[in-house]
Amino acid sequence: MQFRGGVLLLTLLLIVGINVSNKPETIVKENTKEQIRKEFAIYKQNADTKEYNITNDNEFPEVGYLLNEAKTKCYGYNKEEIETKPIQELTNGVINGKVTIESSKTIYCEIYFDIDNKVPEINTFKITGKTNTGEELTNGYTYENQDLPYQLEYIDEDVAQYCISNTVTCNEWKEIKEKTDTLTIDASNGEKTIYAYIKDKANNVSKVNQETIIVDKTAPVVTTFTLTGTADKGQALSNTSTYTHTKNITFNATITEANIESYCMYENGGCSYENTTEKEITKKEYNLTESEGIKTLSIKVKDKAGNESVVDTNSTKTITLDKINPIATISQKSVTTESITVTVGNSGTDITGIVQRQCKINNQNNWKDAEPSGECTIDSLDNGSKLTDGTEYTIEGRVRDGSGRYSQNPYPNIKVTTDKKEINGQNLFNNPPKGLTETDCNGMKRFVGKCDAANNGCDGIVDNFVCFGYETEDQCKSDIANNEYLYRI
Repeated sequence: MQFRGGVLLLTLLLIVGINVSNKPETIVKENTKEQIRKEFAIYKQNADTKEYNITNDNEFPEVGYLLNEAKTKCYGYNKEEIETKPIQELTNGVINGKVTIESSKTIYCEIYFDIDNKVPEINTFKITGKTNTGEELTNGYTYENQDLPYQLEYIDEDVAQYCISNTVTCNEWKEIKEKTDTLTIDASNGEKTIYAYIKDKANNVSKVNQETIIVDKTAPVVTTFTLTGTADKGQALSNTSTYTHTKNITFNATITEANIESYCMYENGGCSYENTTEKEITKKEYNLTESEGIKTLSIKVKDKAGNESVVDTNSTKTITLDKINPIATISQKSVTTESITVTVGNSGTDITGIVQRQCKINNQNNWKDAEPSGECTIDSLDNGSKLTDGTEYTIEGRVRDGSGRYSQNPYPNIKVTTDKKEINGQNLFNNPPKGLTETDCNGMKRFVGKCDAANNGCDGIVDNFVCFGYETEDQCKSDIANNEYLYRI
């Protein structure tokens, strides 16, 4: 015979599978075991005295009491004790208000319940987020919203069920197999609050424990990104965002992201993230690779949900590393009493090109810019006075490349003397007159008279005329035969 239920009355008849469904008319006590009526007697433990007191309950307890199988006893018709013990039924690990005993006899039972009103406690409730690639996050952020692992920590040994809910009301209890499982939350961006409860075997429910997690599916954006080069000692950069003389540069960036976690700067790949909470990255240092030339650098930003910024034109810049000073050359072009003209050039190939050539007298301070061809003429000193005829001057030259580097001391130089005479085999006249002898006499040249094409390349005319008394230069250029200002030497 099987008895089961949350109420107490049994009949005297030997019926297999009786379900008790009515409140008993009397309660059986120890001194009335001989009564023919067979019934349940329910004893509950007192929370303060720990004594067991008989109750008038017509239902088995559903919360806060567990069956004391050792004290509980059942008896047959002849007052013999039944070996089979009642069992407190469980649903998903917790009591459900039913007690079951299987017997082939009509019996009555004295059923004892131990009090268990201790509410279990959740020590820790953690939700693990995930990036869009499935990597786990434990920082309170997530990109994914499905199958998120969570963990409940508690010390109570009789915890049987748990409930995880998106609202403070919990309606779906599950039997605990492990302290970890997965859950799904709302997919929209923003903070989500998740509520957790646990329940022990006696149906005691814990206080609510809640955890928040932020869903973030929006990637950060790099809005500005600039590089700043460093000038070498004694030099100046022509453009600090385009060139650098050393491999040590700085960079700035502005980022649109509320939850920035890290950033990385890289050249030719190999991004290594560094933690930051700054949305304005200012004057951060970076070391370029050693080789000269154009360097392409990019910046990426990662937020706390693992979203990475897109590498685009806003987040990629170039800068040219120029480590070597240019080398200048200088040569004499022409000399007069009043001016010295030199040609300033450069030796070798400079990676940023030569953009400026200059010359000066070595004991003067002011450099003079040369023509694009390199020709550089000096006709005065720093104080404005003219050059002195027959004086030797040392002329220096220097060049500047595109990055701003100047060639350095010692500057290349040449020594030049201002004089109309020949110096080092060069005639001081810009346009030597026709008809001069090829050989001089005691340092002087003379005209040989009429010449022809075979004699010094003349065309039959000797330039042995001088001009006196003219007022304008054009008066000396008229027809020789009829020019009153021209006289033959």
